[in-house]
Amino acid sequence: MDFDTRKKHFESLGYAEKLLYVVANWNAATFAYNRLEVHRAAARTQMARISEAMANSRPSIPEPEPGASLEVAQAYVRNGLAHMVPVLYEVHFYFVAWGWLQKHA
Repeated sequence: MDFDTRKKHFESLGYAEKLLYVVANWNAATFAYNRLEVHRAAARTQMARISEAMANSRPSIPEPEPGASLEVAQAYVRNGLAHMVPVLYEVHFYFVAWGWLQKHA
């Protein structure tokens, strides 16, 4: 059986059948555990990047006092938004990467 035929057959299996195949096949189980460790390491790295972006996301101007003018409040909000962009990039990357893996794993 050629590779493409085996791949199509494996993709047609349900989750339980795939799990049984992996448990019964030492090479597949070893590959699955190694791949899982790679994914765990990638997730830890990305979570660290998100945490670092969050730590650097504080606005650089002080919070306006109660009763501050609209301009001062808007400047504070704009500054906060600008500091949150790196966080949004990292979180977006996290979900896009895992979404791609769901489709191609």
